[in-house]
Amino acid sequence: MPLKLHLKNKLKNSLSDFKKIMKEDRYLNVNKKIIKIIKNPKKIIIFLASKGIIPYNDKKYLKYVYKEKTGDDLNLDNLKKFTEKLQWLKLFDRNPLYPKLVDKYEVRDYVKKLIGEKYLIPCLGVYDNVNEIDFEQLPNQFVLKTTHDSGTVVICKNKKNFDISKAKKFLSKRLKRKYFYLWREWPYKDVKPRIIAEKYMKIKYIKVLMIINFIVLMENLRLCL
Repeated sequence: MPLKLHLKNKLKNSLSDFKKIMKEDRYLNVNKKIIKIIKNPKKIIIFLASKGIIPYNDKKYLKYVYKEKTGDDLNLDNLKKFTEKLQWLKLFDRNPLYPKLVDKYEVRDYVKKLIGEKYLIPCLGVYDNVNEIDFEQLPNQFVLKTTHDSGTVVICKNKKNFDISKAKKFLSKRLKRKYFYLWREWPYKDVKPRIIAEKYMKIKYIKVLMIINFIVLMENLRLCL
């Protein structure tokens, strides 16, 4: 057998073995998580509460999750840490403007009135479900987002290679997502689940993009780069 073919087959077998190991390891990790939950039934309750399946007090929920994530008890009476202040805001800051600001579609009107429409990414459409999306009418490049949560984005850079069925399945699943219950961020609680289509923004000639965040905590302004 030629050396080149021999090395190719060896590499192929190695990749196959690696995939098997990864698959076994994945199942092993899943089993470990199941055993961990069985040993601590409260985790089941918290998991169901995070999906909005069962009711659970917001304060108790955040205290439990905070302990799980940080290892520290959440002290809401003597706020010192940034993470503690975030939990306090979730529970007690009820500015009626917030729900509009977290809604990716409704916030457009707010920005338009405040600083002008030219600062908005062009909107191509808004839909209540995936069946309303006319993909033939969309341009070759576009972006789809759900309006009621965080992190749900579908990017199309070329319609010829775009899997419409996969995108619709993913977006349909995410539309059912009750994002408020995951982290108990009040502004998201009653936001209407929709899909927004936006123009694909391609940035040319920029290698480094610096994002500056202004964080206001208890009337003190801090600048984070």
